[in-house]
Amino acid sequence: MSFYDRENRIQNATDLKFFFNQIASLTTSAPITFRGMPLSAIAIEEMEAQFGVPTYIFDHEYRIAGHLVYYYKKKVEQLTLLTQLHFINEVFLLAVTKFSSDYVLGDADKNKLAAQVIKNYPGTTLTPEQHTLKFKDADGHVIFTEENVFCYLHYVSNSNRVQKLKTQIDWENLAQTIPDTTNESIDNFI
Repeated sequence: MSFYDRENRIQNATDLKFFFNQIASLTTSAPITFRGMPLSAIAIEEMEAQFGVPTYIFDHEYRIAGHLVYYYKKKVEQLTLLTQLHFINEVFLLAVTKFSSDYVLGDADKNKLAAQVIKNYPGTTLTPEQHTLKFKDADGHVIFTEENVFCYLHYVSNSNRVQKLKTQIDWENLAQTIPDTTNESIDNFI
């Protein structure tokens, strides 16, 4: 399993359903965009023109048919940003940016990230001290944060193409498992 496979936010059908079913009650007055691009305008055939040359392209076809993930890694200020753009059957579904650093992200870092999100998306009652943010725009696109060891910012598309894709997926046959090809037991390593 590669670094990019481990970082992938959509590992299986359960993860895919989680992102497909994102609902937010708060609404921002601004359209949700990813790096200034409307989510419904992100196109797989325009990736390099829209966002530059990806660091890595991960073909996740062996688990989810048609799933490609474009990764971009960049250092900004003291943070390392690892961004994933997810496509299924060439339809943009999700962008995720993982914020990390050489040290543990503190409250000041998280407040700064939250403040920037709130500044870009006015009309909610959120404050920077709330590190868990979740809201939608008028088109139903959702943006939310997730905080654990790292801080993640998710942009979930609710475009017409995504809505159509939801109805086309064969959920029963989507969940594929990778067989364990080793005959070794964990008992031998403890």
